[in-house]
Amino acid sequence: MAAIVLLAFAAHRHQLGIGLVGHDTLPLVLTARVHSFADLLETFTSEFMEDRFRLDYYRPMLNLSAAADEACFGLAPSGYQVHSIALFAAASAALFWLARRALGGRSLGPLVAALFFVLHPSHVDVLPIVARRHETLAALFAALALAVHLSPRALALRRPLVLPAFLALCAMGSKETALAFPALAFVAVLVFSPRGSGRLVHAAVATAGSWLALAVALAARFLVLGGMGGPPDRGIALHPDVALETITSLVLPQGPMRTGLGVALAVAVVAAVCFAAFGQRGGEEPRAQRRGAALLGLVWMVGTAAIHSLGGTHQPWYELLPLAGLAIVLAAVVDALSGALRAGAAPVRCWAALGLLAILLGWQVRYSPLVHPYPEWEKADRLLVRFFERVHPLLEVAEPGSVVRTPSVPVRLVDDRPGARVTDASILTQRSFQAWTELVWPDREFRVVRPDEEVEPAAGEVVVVFRRLKNVRAEDVRDTDGS
Repeated sequence: MAAIVLLAFAAHRHQLGIGLVGHDTLPLVLTARVHSFADLLETFTSEFMEDRFRLDYYRPMLNLSAAADEACFGLAPSGYQVHSIALFAAASAALFWLARRALGGRSLGPLVAALFFVLHPSHVDVLPIVARRHETLAALFAALALAVHLSPRALALRRPLVLPAFLALCAMGSKETALAFPALAFVAVLVFSPRGSGRLVHAAVATAGSWLALAVALAARFLVLGGMGGPPDRGIALHPDVALETITSLVLPQGPMRTGLGVALAVAVVAAVCFAAFGQRGGEEPRAQRRGAALLGLVWMVGTAAIHSLGGTHQPWYELLPLAGLAIVLAAVVDALSGALRAGAAPVRCWAALGLLAILLGWQVRYSPLVHPYPEWEKADRLLVRFFERVHPLLEVAEPGSVVRTPSVPVRLVDDRPGARVTDASILTQRSFQAWTELVWPDREFRVVRPDEEVEPAAGEVVVVFRRLKNVRAEDVRDTDGS
């Protein structure tokens, strides 16, 4: 596990120099701060980011993680980034532990799965933005809870389990997608239960605590949000095309292969590898255990991708949770192929499948942040720093009752060039500019407005009018000052 943690930090080392980028990072830091016991209570009794977010979410665990950062590091971004990478490393180690529990022994499969998860290129869109940490937190708590469920001691018990229920509640408090965790835990215990004909009863009893945690999480959401929450302007419906896009992005995360031919090739490779892994009778390890692990990973991957599709849009940060499920499937496949080779069963077919798998995984490693440079976040950070350097002196000397005009707010770094890149390098927006003024000058009153909503300042208030919200092309950012 130490190697996995070290690799996670090595792969995302460039992130350590990135500031508090992202449209929702600064509002999250502002609203999540815990400076009193009342603030701590509000973490569990207030909606996500209070009234500064356009969606109704309830994510107290994300708030707690941001509050811990603010208490320890203030507004120094390096501490936030170390925390984000540490959580990601912990989630990767928990996934390795879960795969070991599911497959048993000293199989190579869990290690390959953990390396696949750590090095996957999709993380470059998620980890640098603190406000997207909810994906990592949900994956961490879900993997830990499932690993506890699948321990030999837990599988031998005939009562509900408390620790997995608590971890499940933490996952649900991190991201709404984790509300499906009790069903996933039920499948896990059902598949790996040693009770034979009593599997259904065993799974129901063992996961009763997680179902109770679901009831508590839903009750909290209804009390705080007045309903389930989510996008108020969108209906909730399953979109198979969006779910398929998410799963396709897991197999072909970057580069020019994400075309019709590339998708067809990837499907053919995956089908051939799975047939070679599970379509023969050889192998010295229990086939049922491998197939159980593959089923668990498949349910995790497809289930979370389907839940993410309910909003009708695909976002790059939606890929982290389904990716964890795919990693479990990969662990089962590698374990089955290595077991068949040890048994001397269908060696040509198994070696061919391993070769195809190596090509597919090599493609992903090729675009991993460990190997491939992703300069977009460094450029986005330069834009962020430069903007605040220009604005800070203007607001520092602003008198109450005055109107201050500032340069355009850099909203997002846009890079349309072909090849591997960060697809959503968001920087600032109006709400994050507003949050920054409140964090830097807590004893003063600022109101950040657009040019078309300019108003007269109230007594003691400074109105800040920015020129416009501006997307910046990556090629226009110079290395010197970010202008």
